[in-house]
Order: sequence, then structure tokens, then C-alpha cells
Amino acid sequence: MNPYVQLAVESGQHLSVPEMLMNAGIVILVVFGVRFLMYILISISGKIILITGAGGGIGRATADECAKMGACIMLTDINEASLHETLALLDTSAGQEHKLFVADLTDEDTQTELVKNLPELDGMVSNAGISKV
Repeated sequence: MNPYVQLAVESGQHLSVPEMLMNAGIVILVVFGVRFLMYILISISGKIILITGAGGGIGRATADECAKMGACIMLTDINEASLHETLALLDTSAGQEHKLFVADLTDEDTQTELVKNLPELDGMVSNAGISKV
């Protein structure tokens, strides 16, 4: 059991998870991490989630966590090789069929093509880093 939850139980507090989160403020994020919040507060099992910038870093980590939670992941990034690396890492134990789409999201034609080829989405993580030099 998580130490914060155990402390609440042992002290006789009957708090819901949202109440505990509000009482603990930002510290709860440090103690539990994002994974705890995702597992407790929402279920994305069987949901279709688009993750932009999924070729590495936060996008890859988000795709990995969402796949572990049973979501079907639609990956997109400008770098095809890194997308294939991410795809190879994803959990498929719930029978998910993850897909990848190589896309430069700064190009409107590419955006239109991506939207045409995507299934109906249940959620999206907008993670693509776009910079203008």
C-alpha cells in the first residue's frame, strides 16, 4: 500500500482519492507519479489514443504507459525509425493493434491526410514539439 494511503487509513481518515490528491497538492505527484493518477482516476482499457511526438522521450513513455493500461495506441512522429522503435516496445497483452503514422504536423496537407486515416479517437496526447527557427 502506498505510504500516503496507508497513513490516511491508519489515522481513520475516510478520504476519496480526489480528496487525498487535493489535500496533498502537488506533493502527491511527486509521491505517486503520473502512473498512479492514471491507474486510479481513469480507465483507458480498449480506448483508442493518438499520441503525437511518440518517437521518443515523453511521447514514447506516454505510449508505453497507455499501452500497459490496455489502450490501442495511434503513434505519430516525423521520424519513422523512432516510431518503429516505440511500436516494438508497446504492450499488446490486451490484444491491442497499435499503429504508426509518419507525419510532419507542421504541414497542413499531412495533417489532413493523418485525420483521414485515423480511426475514431477516444483521446489524444498532443506532445509533438514544433519549433520555428
